[in-house]
Amino acid sequence: MIRIEINGTPYETAAGESIKGVLTEAGFKFPCGGVGRCGKCRIVCKDLTPTDLDRRFLTERQIADGVRLACDKVATGPISLSCEISHDEKKEDVVLHECSVAATICDEDVTVSIVSDHLVETVKKKNPLNVYPTMKALAEAYQKDGGTLTKSLRAVIGKESVELFEKYGGAKAQVTALAAKDIYLKILAGLPLSATWEDVVSATENDPCGLPTESIYLLPALNEVIGGEVIAECVKLKEKSLLVDCEKTATFYLIGEKDDLAAAIWDCSYDEIGKRCVRAAAKYLSHEEKFSAVYLYGKYASEAEDALEDDFACIRKEKSPESVVDALLSFRTRAKLNKEKNRTTYIRLYDREVFQRFLTEEE
Repeated sequence: MIRIEINGTPYETAAGESIKGVLTEAGFKFPCGGVGRCGKCRIVCKDLTPTDLDRRFLTERQIADGVRLACDKVATGPISLSCEISHDEKKEDVVLHECSVAATICDEDVTVSIVSDHLVETVKKKNPLNVYPTMKALAEAYQKDGGTLTKSLRAVIGKESVELFEKYGGAKAQVTALAAKDIYLKILAGLPLSATWEDVVSATENDPCGLPTESIYLLPALNEVIGGEVIAECVKLKEKSLLVDCEKTATFYLIGEKDDLAAAIWDCSYDEIGKRCVRAAAKYLSHEEKFSAVYLYGKYASEAEDALEDDFACIRKEKSPESVVDALLSFRTRAKLNKEKNRTTYIRLYDREVFQRFLTEEE
């Protein structure tokens, strides 16, 4: 038999036994399936030689500090390890103190969720940048005083993340998934508005943007108006559907049989002219490819529904935190999001003659 000391308590096991299995038998419940897909079963044991799986999920600093994954390790000799969990006499009450965060930045709100192997809790707060009435005003304010806007956006995500950590006994997120338009991601990263998507990805890979997290994963955004949270909703909708995100900028996303089409109406105020634009946009997109349903999201969904319901079947929906959480937890979902982005073409509606004709017909 081999002696294994866990958090100062001795246990015995047979040679070749899975260390994760020994921990489970000892009452340590891990929020994962133990198949090397998530990197959550972390222990500290410098006696264990780092594996390729450790190098996949852990930083060089963590490995040097003795952090290892338990799922691919076996007992070959006496070792002493520690595992950061809450542990009492009842095995079913054991909770692993590891978590991730999923945050969505919309024009009106910022949604922050704490995630284990599933969505645990979500809070929604007002977007501090919503004080600017239009995206143009936001861009101008950022160019004048970018540091203040960056700090305010980081503060709301960081504060809500920390409060959720404290509530559930965590300390720091392994990964924070961010879903937002390009402009919000650039502000969060403190980059100029002229920065490319590659610039944003590179910046967040090297710097967690002042957030309480080890790393950041960005849901792919299409551009300054179509964010990752919209694409995450699109992958759940059926073909031949139209998603309309009814916020300050009305954005349209047509899910086609082969390719998708996206468009936007800048700073739409949803007054009579705005409603005419929404109707003209929907008619233009149905002219491009027929769709069976219109899904309306956002603060001004009711105004858009009033504009469209005579011609189209409208369905009101809310953006779901689960869409971002799925991307955080599933490599398959991440692949779907990248595929969705790559098959989407963005068009400028006002440059299209057919759109202008539809808009004139609405007068």
